[in-house]
Order: sequence, then structure tokens, then C-alpha cells
Amino acid sequence: MQCISVVTVAELYAGARDTRECDIIKGLTEYFEVITINQEIAKEGGLYKQKYHKSHSVALPDGLIGATAICLGLELKTLNIKHYPMIKNLKAAYSKSS
Repeated sequence: MQCISVVTVAELYAGARDTRECDIIKGLTEYFEVITINQEIAKEGGLYKQKYHKSHSVALPDGLIGATAICLGLELKTLNIKHYPMIKNLKAAYSKSS
């Protein structure tokens, strides 16, 4: 199953510079099942933010995305592994070439 957190969708739109980029994001997100946040994910995400904010700069969106993956048993793909200490043995989705 290819899915994306509703929080990630919000982050993508927040970073869009213009309507063209919004259209690209809309097209991209149509390829994924968008996972919403339920009470369990909200609770765990808040607790992850509380636990890891000072040590790993985990913000609430990162806590919610991590909680979504953990609560639903999904594999998280990211390049920002520092913000997901709650996911043990997380590896970068790919390595950047120099």
C-alpha cells in the first residue's frame, strides 16, 4: 500500500510557492491513499513531540507522521531521519549523490 499522511499533504501545500506547485502537489497526492489522524495517532504523536522535542527537534508534525507509521504498522520513507527517533533502525529513503 502506498500512502501518505494527511500531515505530509499539509506540509507540501505549506511549502508551495504558487498555484503551479499546488497543482503538482494535487497530482502527486492522487497517487497515494491519504491517511488521516485518529485519536490514537494524535495521542502518540503528541507524546513523541513531548519526549523528543528537546533532544531531536521533533515538532508536532513529525510526531504525528511517526505515530501514523507506528500505529498503522507502515514503513516510513524520509530523508530526515533525525526527526524520527521513535522509529528504531530507520534508514534514509535514498542517499543523495554529491
